[in-house]
Amino acid sequence: MKKRRHKLLILLFLLCLPFTLSGCFLNSTVLAVDQTMPKTPKLALAPFWVFDQAYSLDPDNQDIDGDYFKGLGMILSGEVIQIGTDTVSKPSIKVMRIKTYDYFLTRYKIAPQQVGLTDSEMVLYTITDAKGFSARIYRVNDNRVALERNNILLYFNQTEELTDTGIIVKTDSTGNPSSTPPSNANGVMIGLRGQRETDKDGVFGPSPYRTLWITQKRGHGVEVYEVPDILFPRNVFYQLKVERQENIDVVRETLVLKNLADQTVTREAAPPQGLSRFSDITFVSNDYLSVAGRLNLEKDQGEMNLYSTRNIANLMYENRVGITDLFGPEGLPIMKSAANIAIANAKPAQVEGLGPMQENSFILKRYNGRWIYEGRINSADEESDKGLTFPMNFRDNVRVYRYDTLEPNWSQIRNSVPAALDAVSSPDDFFTVVRTKDELLIYSKDPSGNLLDSPIAKIDLQDEEIIMHEWALGHFVDDWSTIVKQLGQQIQ
Repeated sequence: MKKRRHKLLILLFLLCLPFTLSGCFLNSTVLAVDQTMPKTPKLALAPFWVFDQAYSLDPDNQDIDGDYFKGLGMILSGEVIQIGTDTVSKPSIKVMRIKTYDYFLTRYKIAPQQVGLTDSEMVLYTITDAKGFSARIYRVNDNRVALERNNILLYFNQTEELTDTGIIVKTDSTGNPSSTPPSNANGVMIGLRGQRETDKDGVFGPSPYRTLWITQKRGHGVEVYEVPDILFPRNVFYQLKVERQENIDVVRETLVLKNLADQTVTREAAPPQGLSRFSDITFVSNDYLSVAGRLNLEKDQGEMNLYSTRNIANLMYENRVGITDLFGPEGLPIMKSAANIAIANAKPAQVEGLGPMQENSFILKRYNGRWIYEGRINSADEESDKGLTFPMNFRDNVRVYRYDTLEPNWSQIRNSVPAALDAVSSPDDFFTVVRTKDELLIYSKDPSGNLLDSPIAKIDLQDEEIIMHEWALGHFVDDWSTIVKQLGQQIQ
């Protein structure tokens, strides 16, 4: 079991988005004239690297769990760059010498000594490609480098070979890494939430939840299993459900989280006495979940006006996270700007009586094939359901979700499937899952990456929304299947 947990930790990081690090270099932090830097640089670093430790580059949030990155491997050469499952062939490489203190203080608002860097000057490699890949690698010495991604600095040590990293190394005639073969299987856990119904007495009914496990091995057909509630991986597998209790006066919906390894259960705190609580889960990842909820005296339908995003390890509403917890101080101006735009475009009646914006009033939800952040400003009158919601344009954050790349893109999917409401794609191009109101359609793709004319499988839906997609590659597909087959049943 211990070895399997280790494998799962590796996978949770490997199934991540292509790097989207961006930004410009400030001249004041780069040595003005440095003749030692070649005009057409090569990546003068050893080829094989393995993760050692991690630091947060967010000065307001130094809580980083290095266990998530254990076993992560990296390949560096002029022909191929691979970090986890992200691979770039024929990368573009730029090199510069930076003033370490000035550069880190300007770019990250943090002293380099706080993240383990002590040299006054360093060599920085910027690696990009035409598809949008971007990474920054700081050379610490011949045997140690630091990679910056999503406000986290990952240190790697040089190694002679890569073992237990999820990377299969293929070398050319000179012994240098050239490329990596694709996985032999892909699998995805898709969490679904159904729509509520109101009974003849006006009582707001429950939202049904389930998890689909969709797998395909290369050269084989698709298999689909169904598990009750929401099954998802962390260091071990967990099952999340919304438990409902109803009596003559109130309805109480409570989040219940079960650790499937040791069977321990965590329950959300009970709502205030005499109040009904309704909870719709809108997002689940390895570490976070989002809930749109409602507290009121009645059992009837109304606005889900209590937005919260919470850490899985700290499930209570009172401990919901704020935007600055995820994106640092720069996140708050983005949220305020989005709120101001929504207020400016709203009708006067929509904004009259609104209270102040709260940075912890937001959720993640699906929109056009991707996760988006949605904030909400509620009425100053706590008894009113009135409020204003607004989308926020935040970058992908590996701490919140690790993979959300869509191939082909959303507009191409809508051209092929006009009824599409959502879609997710496998990391190795095995298949794309398209959601319509009544079905999940699983498509293979042609050599150009476009969907084939007909789906290879269909799964009936009851007007359900995607609230989670977690991917497994290679031999991890069999590992996850073992768990799923113990808990669910095959439906395809």
